[in-house]
Amino acid sequence: MLVGPLNLTNVWMRHADFSGGQYEGVNFSGAEFDSSKWDNVTSFECNFQGASFWDVMFKNATFAICDFGILRDGKHPRPSLFLPPTPGVEGTKFIQCNFAGANFPMGIWNSVSFEWCNFANSVFINPFIGSFTEGGPQFMEWASNDYNTCIVTNNPKAWLDWSRDNLH
Repeated sequence: MLVGPLNLTNVWMRHADFSGGQYEGVNFSGAEFDSSKWDNVTSFECNFQGASFWDVMFKNATFAICDFGILRDGKHPRPSLFLPPTPGVEGTKFIQCNFAGANFPMGIWNSVSFEWCNFANSVFINPFIGSFTEGGPQFMEWASNDYNTCIVTNNPKAWLDWSRDNLH
Protein backbone atom coordinates (compact mmCIF):
# COMPACT_ATOMS: atom_id res chain seq x y z
CA MET A 1 0.00 0.00 0.00
CA LEU A 2 1.42 3.37 -1.06
CA VAL A 3 1.41 6.12 1.59
CA GLY A 4 1.98 9.76 0.62
CA PRO A 5 2.24 12.56 0.14
CA LEU A 6 1.65 13.14 3.83
CA ASN A 7 2.93 15.53 6.52
CA LEU A 8 4.01 13.72 9.69
CA THR A 9 6.49 16.24 11.10
CA ASN A 10 7.58 15.84 14.73
CA VAL A 11 5.53 12.68 15.25
CA TRP A 12 6.37 10.16 17.93
CA MET A 13 6.31 6.71 16.35
CA ARG A 14 8.27 4.65 18.83
CA HIS A 15 7.92 0.86 18.53
CA ALA A 16 6.01 1.28 15.23
CA ASP A 17 6.24 -1.38 12.51
CA PHE A 18 6.61 0.16 9.04
CA SER A 19 7.54 -3.18 7.47
CA GLY A 20 6.40 -3.83 3.92
CA GLY A 21 5.26 -0.22 3.44
CA GLN A 22 5.76 2.04 0.44
CA TYR A 23 6.22 5.70 1.30
CA GLU A 24 6.45 8.50 -1.26
CA GLY A 25 6.73 12.21 -0.52
CA VAL A 26 6.13 11.79 3.21
CA ASN A 27 7.52 14.49 5.52
CA PHE A 28 8.84 12.68 8.59
CA SER A 29 11.12 15.57 9.66
CA GLY A 30 11.79 15.71 13.40
CA ALA A 31 10.09 12.33 13.94
CA GLU A 32 11.14 9.88 16.63
CA PHE A 33 11.21 6.31 15.33
CA ASP A 34 13.02 4.81 18.32
CA SER A 35 12.74 1.01 18.51
CA SER A 36 10.71 0.85 15.29
CA LYS A 37 11.02 -1.66 12.45
CA TRP A 38 11.57 -0.82 8.75
CA ASP A 39 11.90 -4.23 7.06
CA ASN A 40 11.24 -4.54 3.31
CA VAL A 41 10.26 -0.86 3.08
CA THR A 42 10.45 1.30 -0.03
CA SER A 43 10.73 5.02 0.59
CA PHE A 44 10.99 7.59 -2.21
CA GLU A 45 11.56 11.36 -1.86
CA CYS A 46 10.78 11.39 1.86
CA ASN A 47 12.05 13.96 4.34
CA PHE A 48 13.65 12.45 7.46
CA GLN A 49 15.61 15.59 8.50
CA GLY A 50 16.38 15.55 12.21
CA ALA A 51 14.70 12.17 12.74
CA SER A 52 15.82 9.82 15.50
CA PHE A 53 16.50 6.20 14.50
CA TRP A 54 17.66 4.95 17.90
CA ASP A 55 17.46 1.13 18.15
CA VAL A 56 15.73 0.94 14.73
CA MET A 57 15.80 -2.22 12.59
CA PHE A 58 16.35 -1.81 8.83
CA LYS A 59 16.36 -5.03 6.83
CA ASN A 60 16.14 -5.24 3.02
CA ALA A 61 14.78 -1.70 2.81
CA THR A 62 15.30 0.82 0.01
CA PHE A 63 15.46 4.58 0.48
CA ALA A 64 15.78 6.66 -2.70
CA ILE A 65 16.25 10.43 -2.89
CA CYS A 66 15.48 10.82 0.83
CA ASP A 67 16.82 13.57 3.07
CA PHE A 68 18.31 12.45 6.40
CA GLY A 69 20.18 15.74 6.92
CA ILE A 70 19.99 18.37 9.63
CA LEU A 71 16.60 19.83 10.56
CA ARG A 72 16.99 23.59 10.80
CA ASP A 73 13.84 24.47 12.67
CA GLY A 74 14.16 27.14 15.34
CA LYS A 75 17.34 28.12 17.17
CA HIS A 76 18.90 24.67 17.52
CA PRO A 77 19.66 22.59 14.40
CA ARG A 78 18.88 18.92 14.95
CA PRO A 79 20.87 16.24 13.11
CA SER A 80 19.38 12.87 12.21
CA LEU A 81 20.59 10.14 14.56
CA PHE A 82 21.26 6.51 13.58
CA LEU A 83 22.03 3.89 16.22
CA PRO A 84 20.91 0.48 14.96
CA PRO A 85 20.62 -2.42 17.41
CA THR A 86 22.34 -5.79 17.10
CA PRO A 87 22.15 -7.38 14.51
CA GLY A 88 21.91 -3.91 12.96
CA VAL A 89 21.15 -2.72 9.45
CA GLU A 90 21.17 -5.51 6.90
CA GLY A 91 20.65 -5.61 3.13
CA THR A 92 19.45 -2.01 2.92
CA LYS A 93 20.01 0.41 0.01
CA PHE A 94 20.27 4.17 0.24
CA ILE A 95 20.24 5.75 -3.24
CA GLN A 96 20.97 9.47 -3.75
CA CYS A 97 20.18 10.23 -0.11
CA ASN A 98 21.40 13.21 1.88
CA PHE A 99 23.05 12.44 5.24
CA ALA A 100 24.78 15.83 5.59
CA GLY A 101 25.40 16.43 9.28
CA ALA A 102 23.83 13.13 10.42
CA ASN A 103 25.22 11.32 13.47
CA PHE A 104 26.21 7.64 13.42
CA PRO A 105 27.32 6.75 16.97
CA MET A 106 28.40 3.12 16.84
CA GLY A 107 25.97 0.60 15.31
CA ILE A 108 26.34 -2.37 12.99
CA TRP A 109 25.88 -1.92 9.23
CA ASN A 110 25.95 -5.16 7.17
CA SER A 111 25.49 -5.49 3.39
CA VAL A 112 24.51 -1.85 3.12
CA SER A 113 24.63 0.12 -0.12
CA PHE A 114 25.06 3.90 -0.17
CA GLU A 115 24.85 4.90 -3.84
CA TRP A 116 25.60 8.55 -4.62
CA CYS A 117 24.84 9.69 -1.06
CA ASN A 118 26.04 12.90 0.58
CA PHE A 119 27.82 12.45 3.95
CA ALA A 120 29.23 15.98 4.22
CA ASN A 121 29.90 16.88 7.86
CA SER A 122 28.42 13.60 9.12
CA VAL A 123 29.80 12.28 12.39
CA PHE A 124 30.82 8.61 12.68
CA ILE A 125 31.71 7.28 16.15
CA ASN A 126 32.97 3.67 16.08
CA PRO A 127 30.52 2.23 13.54
CA PHE A 128 31.04 -1.39 12.53
CA ILE A 129 30.82 -1.57 8.75
CA GLY A 130 30.38 -5.12 7.43
CA SER A 131 30.07 -5.48 3.67
CA PHE A 132 29.60 -1.92 2.56
CA THR A 133 29.06 -1.37 -1.16
CA GLU A 134 29.18 1.58 -3.56
CA GLY A 135 32.05 3.55 -2.12
CA GLY A 136 32.71 0.67 0.20
CA PRO A 137 35.51 0.51 2.71
CA GLN A 138 37.42 3.03 0.63
CA PHE A 139 34.77 5.65 1.38
CA MET A 140 34.82 4.88 5.10
CA GLU A 141 38.62 5.00 5.09
CA TRP A 142 38.51 8.37 3.41
CA ALA A 143 35.62 9.69 5.50
CA SER A 144 36.80 8.59 8.89
CA ASN A 145 40.55 8.03 8.51
CA ASP A 146 40.28 5.89 11.65
CA TYR A 147 37.44 3.55 12.68
CA ASN A 148 38.17 3.95 16.40
CA THR A 149 37.82 7.69 16.87
CA CYS A 150 35.09 10.25 16.57
CA ILE A 151 35.44 11.93 13.20
CA VAL A 152 33.69 14.40 10.98
CA THR A 153 33.63 13.61 7.28
CA ASN A 154 35.23 15.68 4.61
CA ASN A 155 33.25 17.65 2.07
CA PRO A 156 31.60 15.79 -0.86
CA LYS A 157 33.70 17.47 -3.56
CA ALA A 158 36.83 16.23 -1.80
CA TRP A 159 35.40 12.68 -1.83
CA LEU A 160 34.74 12.87 -5.58
CA ASP A 161 38.25 14.19 -6.20
CA TRP A 162 39.83 11.52 -3.94
CA SER A 163 37.79 8.66 -5.44
CA ARG A 164 38.60 9.79 -8.98
CA ASP A 165 42.33 9.79 -8.13
CA ASN A 166 42.42 6.63 -5.98
CA LEU A 167 39.71 4.23 -7.17
CA HIS A 168 39.68 2.52 -10.53
